[in-house]
Parts: sequence; C-alpha cells; structure tokens
Amino acid sequence: MVTALRTGAAVQLALVGEDGSVAATVDDPGGADGDAYFVGSDHVYFIDGTAVKAIGRDGTVTDVGQVPQVSTTVTAIDLRGDTAFAVSPDETTLVFGLPLAITGDNGATTDHSQLWTEPLGGTAASATMVYDDANNSNNGGEVLMPFGWSTTGISVSEMPKGLGGAGPFLTYLGFNAATFDLTTRSLTQPQECTVFNQSGSVCVTQVGSSSLKVVRSSGTETLTMQPANAEYGAVSVSGDGRYLAYGAYVGVLGSPSGYYVTTVVDLSTDAAVSTLRDFAPEEWLADDRLVASENDFPVGATWLLSTGFTSPKKISPNPPVGALGVLPQHIPLA
Repeated sequence: MVTALRTGAAVQLALVGEDGSVAATVDDPGGADGDAYFVGSDHVYFIDGTAVKAIGRDGTVTDVGQVPQVSTTVTAIDLRGDTAFAVSPDETTLVFGLPLAITGDNGATTDHSQLWTEPLGGTAASATMVYDDANNSNNGGEVLMPFGWSTTGISVSEMPKGLGGAGPFLTYLGFNAATFDLTTRSLTQPQECTVFNQSGSVCVTQVGSSSLKVVRSSGTETLTMQPANAEYGAVSVSGDGRYLAYGAYVGVLGSPSGYYVTTVVDLSTDAAVSTLRDFAPEEWLADDRLVASENDFPVGATWLLSTGFTSPKKISPNPPVGALGVLPQHIPLA
C-alpha cells in the first residue's frame, strides 16, 4: 500500500507492506495542492522540485524524468504547486498538466494550461506538448489536471477554485472529468465513469443525492444508498466488476456523534453483503480485498479487510492513497 500524510506544505509518502513494514518514506514537496504523486504498477512517482522520482517495490528511489519548463505568467513556486501528472499503465510515458496562467495571478484574466508527454527516463528537452487549452473553455474552464491513465485514455479534471470549507469525501479529482485521447489529441467530455468507478464490465455513477446508476452490458439499474439522510461519496468498483463499495457520513462532520459507514454490494445479486461503521472505502486490491480508512477526519489510518470484508487489520497510522499494481483496465461495455 501507499500512504500519504501531509506535513506542513509537503506530503510524506510511504510504501507499506501488508504486515505494516515500511519499505521507503519520502517527502513530496510539490504538486497540485501539495500532492504531486502517482501510484503506478511497480513504482510510486512523485515530483521533487523540477525532477520526477520513482520509489520501487524495494524502496529504492531513482530519477525518472523532469517537469517540462514552459513560459508562464504563473510564478515558479505556483507552477510547481499546481503541476499534476500521471503515468501510463506500462510505465513508459509521463503526462503533465502545466498551468501557464491562472486567473487572478500576476494580472491574468483567464486560465491557460497545457498537457505535455515525456518518455520515462527522459528530460525536459524530450517532452512534447500534446494539448493546449488557451481559451479556458475546452473542459468548462480552469486548469487541466491529469489524474489517471487507463486503456481508454488519460483522465483529466479541472483545478477547482473557491470551494472553501471541508467535506467528508472532498477531493479535487473528478471535477469535470474528461478523457484525453493521446492518439487523436482530443478531449472528450463528459466522462461518465472515471478510473475509480469503472471496471471491465460495469460503470457506476452517482445520480441525485442518494442513488447510484449501475451500467452493465446487460442493462442499467439504480441502487439506493444507505443509511438515509447521510452524505455519500467514495464510490469504487472492484477490478473484476463484482463488488461495489460506497461511503456515507452520518451526522455533523467532526462532531463526536459523526461517523463513517462503508457498504459493500455484490453486483451479481445487488445485495449488500457488508456494512462497516467507522470506516470509509479507499481502494480495491486485485483479489477483491478492500482497503479502508478509519473514522478520523481529516486523516485516518490504513486498514485492510479480509475477502469476507471482516477482520479489519491496521497496517499504517497514515491514510491510504493507492496500491502498486492496482490499475484500471477498462474494456468498453458492449
């Protein structure tokens, strides 16, 4: 597992085994909202200044690339702080989302961002600009941020502004999510299912405040989330498409009486097979085990559930952000 703990302006990344052993710990000082990292199949990637580095399964840290250097109205420190990136499933290519202008910074009156690709192991000189959003309208406006890469393309979202406050499932990923096709160099929107709520056979989206639309090749149906009168989020589908996990938060956020609930649904029967109080769902492993975080807003420890979604085992005091080898391999429904 990969965990991330915010330490001031940086994020401390750790590569943690199922027995709680730590193979490596590094500080990631840059990136979108301080989170410039990406969990791949065999490495965890992060930005350190202008360098891209990778943590291997054995904990070894190597240099694997450089952030492209472009002319921008955004200050150097802001550019580094708002850069996002992703890595191809075969770990041969990097894609960067670079902000060139952000409304309100240095007199800019509009947003301008570009997508650049670079071969793994390359330098800034080997990077290629593959998409230029100069008119702030291609995906609804604001800066494009790559956050996932699957067989259907590169998933990008927008850097949200003015959100303020906090929420039990608040995340920057998935805002106006779209797919970038590297072959045609085009952006398709809207993307109904992001890399986190699709599998090879099912696509799940939230509709309204308490319902999920489940799309399969055999048809579409709607599931009602429980418990009633909760805040819902963190919807994810297991890689084989069998299980769906969604989170709910009941009560006032941060109050002594507030708590998380994770519900697991067997999509072969549409029946809820497990309900776990005080946990929020985070990540599916390849063998259909579920990684969850405990009820401790804003950060919670990493727990691993058994295949029966019982016997939670704490493997790290820090919150989980991914697992090596867990990549979306989406096959379009047909």
